[in-house]
Amino acid sequence: MMVDLPANSQTQINQMSSKPSHAVTSLAAKMTPSSFSRLLFLLLLLLQHHHNPTTALPSPNSSNATSNGSDLSNEGFVLPLYHKSHPKVAHYFSSTNGPIAATTNTTTVAAAAVDVDADGLINFKDVEYMLEFSLGVPPMLTYGVFDTGSDLLWVQSTLCQQKRDCFKQDKALYDPTRSQSFIRIPCDNWICKQEPHRFFCQPYKVCGYKIQYVDSTSSTGILAKDALGITVDERLHDGILFGAAQTDTLPSVWSGHGPPGIVGFSSKGYSIVAQLGIKSFSHCFPQDNSLVSHIRFNQKADLLGPGTETTGDDSTHIGKYFISFTGMRFNGRAPQMPATTILVDTGTQYTHLKPSVYQVLMNGLRAEINHKPAIGVSSTFPVCFKHDAADDLNKLALTFVFKEVEMPLSFENAWTTVKMNYFLIFKKRYLCLTVLERGNERYNNVLGHYQMKDMNIGYDLESEKVHLSPDNCADRAKRL
Repeated sequence: MMVDLPANSQTQINQMSSKPSHAVTSLAAKMTPSSFSRLLFLLLLLLQHHHNPTTALPSPNSSNATSNGSDLSNEGFVLPLYHKSHPKVAHYFSSTNGPIAATTNTTTVAAAAVDVDADGLINFKDVEYMLEFSLGVPPMLTYGVFDTGSDLLWVQSTLCQQKRDCFKQDKALYDPTRSQSFIRIPCDNWICKQEPHRFFCQPYKVCGYKIQYVDSTSSTGILAKDALGITVDERLHDGILFGAAQTDTLPSVWSGHGPPGIVGFSSKGYSIVAQLGIKSFSHCFPQDNSLVSHIRFNQKADLLGPGTETTGDDSTHIGKYFISFTGMRFNGRAPQMPATTILVDTGTQYTHLKPSVYQVLMNGLRAEINHKPAIGVSSTFPVCFKHDAADDLNKLALTFVFKEVEMPLSFENAWTTVKMNYFLIFKKRYLCLTVLERGNERYNNVLGHYQMKDMNIGYDLESEKVHLSPDNCADRAKRL
């Protein structure tokens, strides 16, 4: 969305450039403080364009796109990851219902409640893990969703024209007017012409971006460069391409607070991984959401166990972590399954399978579980059982089989306890399957972060492999 300017604004800008002192004083007297602030920011952009009309950007697949002399390609470092219930980030997701509770594997729903549709990438209601970083000089601290399923880093900013134009955010927004290192990307830069489906030319020759997710969440703003702060070692890296949001929208069925932004971790494109020349990284999500987990980079990354190769890129999957999904096992029994792939995506909560693959899962469960499913418990979780089936469900050995790698799904990773309220008098407890069906066969299978808990997952970007290994992530979270 373009910046909202008063009528005859371009004439006023021209007058300001020839008589800056008198024009600013006269214009300020006639404008509201918010309108004047927006106009002043646009003037700064125009002056910046005059002094720096073209901004060279590194190739999106460059091995090291930092411009301050720092080379991270061989250095190991560790950054904290916070679950959205952690006190450091919980306020970003608070609502009229109060802060988010740090519960594990429990969901409460009202009888006959309408749940938010979980069939989406990304569903902002379900994002979980937040990465701390800073932008600008002097640095402005913020957080973003850790997302291996996308590339572009974007954050909410003061370019939102009104509060309703962005997610509710109690902490300060990123303010480009406060940063000495902020540089907007002009329309004549090659990047603005590279991907017309998401990058476009805004008025006043500023390059814009627009990203829309399947759940109808979207973010629109301008493309820019600024210094990136890596929190733990406190060093800055210049020239990081990112999006400064002007308008962020949530689905109409869910209103409230949203995350400050997204930090894309795909291996190519415009992710910080690609721009900083990262060679490998790993993460391990503990079952206990109150613990702080970590992302480990380069020499400190844990590439444990055998790796499975990513399946290669096409025009829509550049740099994303698709791996061969060859089958499933149910207590050792392995029914036939069509050849397919699955995306490793930390930005999606629950695993989603296309209908043909989901049917294999359903048939396998029916053959192994001697309990009738409960009907109408939750529209989000269609497969549920009464809680007295817990012992049998706990004995079920369910395994996802990838090429050269197996991923056992523990009871905690496959099922969640759903509590249903009946007239606020009593509750019934059910166990619901957290692997869901996608709405159409043409959609991709997606491995969500709920199924990644207590799995050490490493990404070897040089060998183009993903390593998956069961681990005690609670123990790993307590040590760097």
